[in-house]
Amino acid sequence: CSGGLDQRIVYEACRRGLLAKQLPALRAHYQQKRDVMVRGLESRLGDAVSWPAPRGGFFLWLRLAEPLRSDDLLPLAQARGVIFVTGTAFFVDGWGRHHLRLSFSAPSLERIEEGVARLAAAVGDLVDAGRTSGVGARDAR
Repeated sequence: CSGGLDQRIVYEACRRGLLAKQLPALRAHYQQKRDVMVRGLESRLGDAVSWPAPRGGFFLWLRLAEPLRSDDLLPLAQARGVIFVTGTAFFVDGWGRHHLRLSFSAPSLERIEEGVARLAAAVGDLVDAGRTSGVGARDAR
């Protein structure tokens, strides 16, 4: 959904080989951001979440351990100053209640670390609210 001028600029960059020259630096940049998010999730949320190893892109698709649900987590995360997209926004058949999408493309490394800490605290809030059967986050506070 980008504008026509933006599309022409990208087209010319590709046609002239400019994008190809930048790809190694871009891949390293986003890989570092992804890795910071992954390390934070592993250390702060442990077995409360899982995700497939991404082979590219700008997002991590998390699956919350049952019975945690992303729709219940969202308002608690917002109260802590972090946002994500619930999995239900991507499934038309009722699936996705335990999924959420986290973006690592725009924020700095420091903001990613802070966001993961806030998300982990929100998961702790969800567990404390009694909306689960005891599945918890490591170091959620």
